Amino acid sequence: MSMRRIYWVFCFLIVHSTVFGTGIDSVISHFKWQHTAQVLPEGIKMSVPAGFRYLQQQDSYTLLKELWHNDVHNGTVGMFLPEGVNPMSNQAWGVTVTYEPIQEDFYNRIFDYDHLIAERRAEQKGRMLVEWMVPPHYSMEDHALHYPWIYKKSATDKGIINYEVVLLTDAGQLCLNFFGDYDQLNDMMKSMPDLVNSMHIHSGLRKYTGAIGFVAPRNAVGISGIPDLLDAIYNSWLFAVVMICMVLFVYCMQYIRRPNTSRPRVMVDASLN
Repeated sequence: MSMRRIYWVFCFLIVHSTVFGTGIDSVISHFKWQHTAQVLPEGIKMSVPAGFRYLQQQDSYTLLKELWHNDVHNGTVGMFLPEGVNPMSNQAWGVTVTYEPIQEDFYNRIFDYDHLIAERRAEQKGRMLVEWMVPPHYSMEDHALHYPWIYKKSATDKGIINYEVVLLTDAGQLCLNFFGDYDQLNDMMKSMPDLVNSMHIHSGLRKYTGAIGFVAPRNAVGISGIPDLLDAIYNSWLFAVVMICMVLFVYCMQYIRRPNTSRPRVMVDASLN
């Protein structure tokens, strides 16, 4: 591949087991589950919502690689799992938290949805079918990119969900990857707002808003044209307001300096004195 992959696709074949070996139980029992606020790269603060527990980087690597036999992205900083759900059960699903600095040609790639899915399909050719569960989009509500990937063994397979929600700052990208079986989709979608809002980007960073604030370079591909359009509208209104203020200022100055030409009520002929 000529360029590093922008987003990590969580390896979709999670190993489920209803029989827990002594070794697996021992590993899980040593996990240090977190419930308090965490600090991520760039000083981004993250809270742990009610109903979830969090594994930091080392324990996340152990679960992902040693127990689930998945490849692990170098930028993985941790992961959420629902409270009360055994990581090795059929009901297990989770959310990985991944951070990457912005790479060269970043904006031209992340909005090129056709290229992204073609790239994923090429990677999984002969192994898995790759589709969009729903069209990818940029959410103006949470200022995040949504990549709802779904991977299938066949056309009739329900599939494995890899729903990526990406928050952009001026220095990097913070990706929350919701992964699990299709049967867990409702639980994922219900929890998504709370987990996205648990990421608190501090005032020292500029969160990408699409139109106002941190804006991509001018040669970047727009998000379905929406941010560029909103940016143009915003700038047009700003220009109009400035022009109106200037006109009002000139009018007021002319009114103040206008000579008094009104005729007095009483005229006295000085020649009569």
